Amino acid sequence: MALADYEHLAARSFEEPHDADLRAAVLVCADALSQIDDPRGPLIAMEHALRDADPRRAIELRKAMHEHAAGEAAGLLAGAAPLMYSGRTLALEWRSGKLFGISVDARYLPKKTKQGAGELVRIVLGAPAASNLRRLSVRVRNDNDTRAILGMLRKLDAPPPLEELDIYTSVWPQRMTPTAQLVMQEHYPHLYYVVHETSTISLPPTGNPLRDTGLDLHDLQRCGPPTAQPARTFLGRALTHASHELRGAALKRIIEHGPLAKVFERVLVTLLQPRVIPPGAGPGVTARALPVVEALRAIGPSRSARRMLDKVASRPADYDAVTRSAAGKATELDRR
Repeated sequence: MALADYEHLAARSFEEPHDADLRAAVLVCADALSQIDDPRGPLIAMEHALRDADPRRAIELRKAMHEHAAGEAAGLLAGAAPLMYSGRTLALEWRSGKLFGISVDARYLPKKTKQGAGELVRIVLGAPAASNLRRLSVRVRNDNDTRAILGMLRKLDAPPPLEELDIYTSVWPQRMTPTAQLVMQEHYPHLYYVVHETSTISLPPTGNPLRDTGLDLHDLQRCGPPTAQPARTFLGRALTHASHELRGAALKRIIEHGPLAKVFERVLVTLLQPRVIPPGAGPGVTARALPVVEALRAIGPSRSARRMLDKVASRPADYDAVTRSAAGKATELDRR
């Protein structure tokens, strides 16, 4: 029965929250998969152990998962498997034995192999385990690489259901950029978070660039939790919008949804980086980080997100006293 339930449970785990009951059910599937020597079984077991691992154990588990994926589970990666041996070219985020996120460093290998950045990413997306991929992050050298990757993504016959796309040249985005257009909407209609080199791109929440944002503000008050795809796209686009009003309303809704909005944790951590949120009119840029801290606290931050909150608490040059205090309260238990 566990194997028969696996695909259904794996699909559910791609929707937040990935709670304790769901994890327990998926672990039963992992045992059944391991019994028939399916490489997804050990991957799932290590993935679940990683959730509560201390920093040293987490490093060991990530290394073991990397080696397992490159070896016993190479069939899940197909042509991308050899890239696992190429330094830091490929990092994978597994969920229930499937790829939820992929990070590619396209700065070095294409130069050595004379293989373009777009072709490198195409090979990675061809992995069987990536058919339901939600997050794709690619580190590039210049805008030529960016254009090559975007061109490749537009030509894919069976594009994955991407929701977050980072093609970046710096570790963190440096600004938010409003735009009147969607990004590859015809191929990737569910995108809500897009980074283009050094900027996050503000996408119209409903997909209509001419829509009055006042209507979006009204709809945000009634927006359900991001455990369903339409709500996730709408709320995610409002959260990453350059409009202070839209972003503020989205943060308020995320706080109300609490752990049901945990899918946005990675985006919230990005928004906390200094200078990402534009100053604009109204409250200062540092004060605008307070609702982001409150949203992270409300969703139940992971260990890595708590490390970011700890940095906020210790940087008076970048954050005001109220924001630092709120961030510190979220990490008090870690310091005891």
